Amino acid sequence: MKKILILLLCLALSASLLIGCKGKEPATATTPASTQPEKTFTWRYQTAEAENEVAYTINCKYLAKIIEDATGGKVKVEVYPMGTIANLDTTADATAQGACEMGEWISGMAANKAPAALISEAPYGARDAYENNEVHQLYKWKDYHGLNSLLRKGYSEKFGVHYLTNNYFGQNVLITTFPIKTVKDLKGKRILMFPHSLWLEDFGAVSTDVPGFDFYMGLKLGTIDGMYWSTDGIDFFHLYEVAKYVMLPSEDAPNTHTGVNQKAWDAIGPELQSRIQAAVDAYYWRQALGEQQRGIEGLAVGQQHGMKVINLAPAEQSKFVKASRKYWNDLEKMDPLAADAVNMYKEWMKYRGIPWE
Repeated sequence: MKKILILLLCLALSASLLIGCKGKEPATATTPASTQPEKTFTWRYQTAEAENEVAYTINCKYLAKIIEDATGGKVKVEVYPMGTIANLDTTADATAQGACEMGEWISGMAANKAPAALISEAPYGARDAYENNEVHQLYKWKDYHGLNSLLRKGYSEKFGVHYLTNNYFGQNVLITTFPIKTVKDLKGKRILMFPHSLWLEDFGAVSTDVPGFDFYMGLKLGTIDGMYWSTDGIDFFHLYEVAKYVMLPSEDAPNTHTGVNQKAWDAIGPELQSRIQAAVDAYYWRQALGEQQRGIEGLAVGQQHGMKVINLAPAEQSKFVKASRKYWNDLEKMDPLAADAVNMYKEWMKYRGIPWE
């Protein structure tokens, strides 16, 4: 009987233990709470370069890559060749309006709303990549640290664009089908002009456009007798086939501008903004030196194909410089920020010992 009682107690104890354990899940490693995937942004980048141009690959695509790298892939950049989303003369407006989140344009093509942008085309100022970098990024004047800080203010306030950087494109020279030894040689000649070169009309040159901006055919067919362009284009566009003369010294250090739609810029937040701007500022110097070298090589190729380089006599060169100051004076009157841009640049020229006339 005693054994039976002990057996019943043991069975009862086992049953209670089983009941106590029933419903409990086996112990497992804790699972972290699910997290939302990080937000990413896609920018469509309308460039000012043709797909087969060297600058499209080594400048535009590289710029897209450093933005993606700087943000750890949070900002992705789709690169489009010239004319895909907007034409060369409408890309600034397209970026401001959000048709593309990022764009590159000739600086003067934003002057309808941000006149100070024209300072990057100012004739007979910076003479090479080093000086162009100094005046755009380094020179301090009043509250500005380089022209780029002034341009950033103008684009943001008047255009709805965050200005990222300027892009240096070597040396702008007058490329012609006829020799120029004095200013008188320009009289009656049809020249494809940009805002920075309209003062050539003071010497009797005639501002002339070409259909479809096809300046190669314009030179070949005689629609134009000359044009200002950077020396790298002599090689890339085979201008040595249709023009035989290059006038030196160069007229200006040409720049395009690159910017981001303000709403797209604001959307990524201050941390990514800071990363991108720092990466782009560092990128500029690589881009500028590369373009300067390609300009040197482009001029050399032209000479190998029979182009003649004409170095103006100092007395004639001074006439060009003096006439070009009309551009600066007109720009200074456009608005207060443009006036600041001109005065800042002129102070830098004094610092560098570059004569005004």
